[in-house]
This record gives sequence, structure tokens and C-alpha cells, in this order.
Amino acid sequence: MKCKMCIRGVKSNSSLTLHDVLSAFQTDELCYYDIVITGGEPTMCDDFPEIVSFFSKHAKSVAICTNGTNSELLLSVHYGLNVRVQVSIDGTQSIHDSIRGEGSYQMAINTVALLDASNVPYTIATVVSKRNYQCMPELSKILESYKRLCYWALSFEMPFGNSDISSILSCDEWN
Repeated sequence: MKCKMCIRGVKSNSSLTLHDVLSAFQTDELCYYDIVITGGEPTMCDDFPEIVSFFSKHAKSVAICTNGTNSELLLSVHYGLNVRVQVSIDGTQSIHDSIRGEGSYQMAINTVALLDASNVPYTIATVVSKRNYQCMPELSKILESYKRLCYWALSFEMPFGNSDISSILSCDEWN
């Protein structure tokens, strides 16, 4: 995916391995840290389940930020009480797909439905811009149907990475 508002910009195509994680972190210090596993798409990492398992055993909390395109792998992970998933949904189907790519909305919604049915704690994150702010009321109604959704986080588009400055909302538009 090459999401239009991604703050990551150009990707390096490198991933963190379990060996990298084990080499970089002292397990006795992790209990003080909130860990965020993000990407690109973190489920594309070969060691994703093992990395989540390691952090869930040692860190204070773990958040997995995903676009929801790999629900089977997300559901194969054992979730401790300190792990939650954040799925990115940036609008209704046509708007989300225009931002993130054709078919990505349905994959994200399917992932949310599976997480909801599996009692996995999850949140929804939405980047709001001129591309999608008009559909927020409709998206709100869609998200109301999910009973185990912890919260919906709205943030504004940031002016770097893949972002187009012309799509950033003014203060008046945001408010």
C-alpha cells in the first residue's frame, strides 16, 4: 500500500526481526514501557507473532497498529491482557479505498469484525483530511455496530511523508 497520508513516506523494505528485538531490549526494563508495533504494516514481518509474544510477556503494554489487511495473522497471535490492536479506517468504503487502495476497506472491516467476535481489544484510528472529513458522521454510524470497540481515535493529517499539503484541514474545517 502507498497510503496518501502516510507519515512514513518512502519505505526502506527492512523489517525488525526477533533477533533484533532480543538484542536491543533488556527484558527487566521493558515493564516500564508502552510498546507500539507499527510499520508500514507490521504483520508483514516474518517474526511478527514472536515479536508480539515477546513484548506481551515483558512490556507494560503493547499496541499493534495495522491496516487490517492480514487478519488471519492478527488472529493467530496470543493476546495478553496488555495487548490491543489499532485498525486504520479512514472513511466509508469508497473514500477509504481511494486513500488506501481498492479493496482495503473491506479487508479492514473484516478484520474489525473478526477482532470483535474474538474478544480481542481493539481501537479504530482515522486520519482526517479534506479527502474524508465529510464522511465522518457516516463512519461513526458504521463503527457504532461494533460492540467491543474500545475507542475511535481521530487525528489530523500531518504535513510530511506521503501527505499532500493541500489536503490538510484548516482550523475552521477541523472544528
